[in-house]
Amino acid sequence: MPRIRITVSRKGHRADIREFSQSCITIGRHPTNDAIVADPVVSNHHGEIRITSEGLIYRDLGSTNGSVVRRDGVLLALGAERGRSVALEDEDEILFGNSSSSIAARVKLISTAAAEPDRAEDSAETLDIAKSLRAAEPAHLSMLSEGLERDALLVVHRFTQQATGMLDVDRLLDHFGASVLEALPAADHLTVYLLEPGSGDYPPVFSRDRQGHVEAEPLSRALRQLVVDRGRAVQFSVTDPELDGSESMANTEITAGLCAPMYHGEQLIGVALVDSRVKAPALTIEGLEVFTILSHQLALCIANARLTEGLEATVAELTRARTEMEQLAFFDPLTGLPNRRLYLDRLGQALRMCLRQQQQIAVLYLDVDNFKPINDTLGHDAGDEVLCILAERMRACVRDQDTVARFGGDEFAMLLYQISGIEAARIVVEKILAAIRQPLVIVGRPLNATVSIGVALAPQHGTRAETLLKNADAALYRAKKEGRNESRFFGDELIDK
Repeated sequence: MPRIRITVSRKGHRADIREFSQSCITIGRHPTNDAIVADPVVSNHHGEIRITSEGLIYRDLGSTNGSVVRRDGVLLALGAERGRSVALEDEDEILFGNSSSSIAARVKLISTAAAEPDRAEDSAETLDIAKSLRAAEPAHLSMLSEGLERDALLVVHRFTQQATGMLDVDRLLDHFGASVLEALPAADHLTVYLLEPGSGDYPPVFSRDRQGHVEAEPLSRALRQLVVDRGRAVQFSVTDPELDGSESMANTEITAGLCAPMYHGEQLIGVALVDSRVKAPALTIEGLEVFTILSHQLALCIANARLTEGLEATVAELTRARTEMEQLAFFDPLTGLPNRRLYLDRLGQALRMCLRQQQQIAVLYLDVDNFKPINDTLGHDAGDEVLCILAERMRACVRDQDTVARFGGDEFAMLLYQISGIEAARIVVEKILAAIRQPLVIVGRPLNATVSIGVALAPQHGTRAETLLKNADAALYRAKKEGRNESRFFGDELIDK
């Protein structure tokens, strides 16, 4: 199968040479491409090169600025028309980008060496791994070459598999450190710096050598200028012209290293630095390619962990807010009892079950006797305390499945499920009256409180919620009229037809 070598050139930048064997190479910057010739100034697809039985075909994909094909210094008009195709010849150049910073991609066909017979299976596995890594690679990174060492590819592949979905950042960094030092035998020391939101600084968050964790060193100003400000991975030596004499590098034992920006989409979230501290630097440009891919995978995983943490916090906050809203909507804020709205909902459900299963339920309407004088003499805070104590006593008199609600002021209601009849309901009512009559001590003063109770049963006293409550209220009125601290059951002569 033919192999294509593409040399990407832009004014003021070193030429970037990459080789491809895919049947279709996309030129442009897009995260879903399998093979990309990319540059930060390129914002979208520009065109594609297809390997066909008739040779190489270039097609413009309708990019923002268009693209043209140049052959021997002459621009081919056909290639400049969007959506049209042109057959490429060896050493043709494809021009794309904007007018102020155009990019030239020179195309050359080269042959592909056959794999060694005894390594055919390993070579196939290595190419599969390289393909899977390219599919996950972002547009702003260099493409992972298939010519890299198989062992390095396996390390990258293994880290990607282990780190994907990992939400513990500390574990992520441990895996990353071990993978980098395994993939780069010449490396001595690794440090990861993450952007601190708001400050623009890159403090170190992780540092280790081959013996384990070590004290982290700050990111040097020289490397920050090279990597952060320019947004590019670099292979460096302290004797490089841009670093030689740098005070921020002179205070370290670093002799050479690789430094890679960590991008999540368009956002730079950190910097990874691996260095050698011996006199003979052996960190190569191929090592930089592996280190860049590992750093990118780490950035993706950190961003995912942060996003997941943020989503979990958001879900927790929404759940809390929803709980508070439900509490306000369905529960009395003073006593914590269900309010009228929730009581009516439960009563409606109980009535449907009562009629379907031929059971009885009891509705109790309660009113605290002479509650206004308590508020007037002791104050509203004392009155609230009385209501809370009485609410607890009422709740203690019924089963867990029964409902005790506060309708407002000094009015309460109860719903007793599966009552066998009036006598069973009467036993509960007497228990409530006795519990409420127990003496109270409020703000240091003894107090006696009583309630009046009206009772209606379903289905004999009504089969609708409003009817039952109206009839229970009528019975309550009789209890208060006949002396208070009493209970009355709705009699047949009072039934609302």
